[in-house]
Amino acid sequence: QCITSDLANDLGNLLHRMVSLADRYGRHEIAPTAVWEKEALDLQDESWNVIEEYAAHMQAHEFHLALARLWKFINKVNAYFHSQEPWKIAKSDPHAFIQILSATCHSLRTIALLLWPVMPEKMEQLLSSLGHAFNREKDTIESLELGIWHQTFLLKKMDTLFQKIE
Repeated sequence: QCITSDLANDLGNLLHRMVSLADRYGRHEIAPTAVWEKEALDLQDESWNVIEEYAAHMQAHEFHLALARLWKFINKVNAYFHSQEPWKIAKSDPHAFIQILSATCHSLRTIALLLWPVMPEKMEQLLSSLGHAFNREKDTIESLELGIWHQTFLLKKMDTLFQKIE
């Protein structure tokens, strides 16, 4: 149930929906925006919070709490993506569309780097779909703590990240 619910539905489906939507509108390169809207800034603040709390739980060997906190963030990213309805504005407001995708990409990158110690192969696949090659020296909690959303992402469709178990 956790594989289907948490991994396939929450995380894998978010990646799939975002990349598929970008592909449908021919948006493969997702650049950061110079000015973020309030909802994206709230998501960015939440990403800083999850990084800090996740690191504290991991340092205290409270792995279950670290993962539970990370999943709250995954749920917030899903809620952000859904509430922004990027599929409705893809043609009418390309700037807002790209901003939603960029905020989602930055959030997914944060999730992947935090979850990498638990499932490195899958998170490297997720990062690859974002056009980011994992680098053990550079992709650290310390680099995430800088909190700068300035990455450009080169989205690539991939096979399903997590298969649902029936």
